[in-house]
Amino acid sequence: MLSSQTKDEVTDAAVDKLRAALGGTLSLDALLSAEEQVIADAISKVGFWRRKTQFVPTPPFCPPQK
Repeated sequence: MLSSQTKDEVTDAAVDKLRAALGGTLSLDALLSAEEQVIADAISKVGFWRRKTQFVPTPPFCPPQK
């Protein structure tokens, strides 16, 4: 999702920054529990980052949270 409209080098750096911001893991639990601002700060260099910030913790395969 991050790579759409973004150069590979920028995407790679954003993924590294996101992983570090989430404590070294990109697990589903880490993404779901992350604050939106943490995700936004990590991916702010990718294209359409504001919109992607909303989508990252809710990929299509995630069950709705109860």
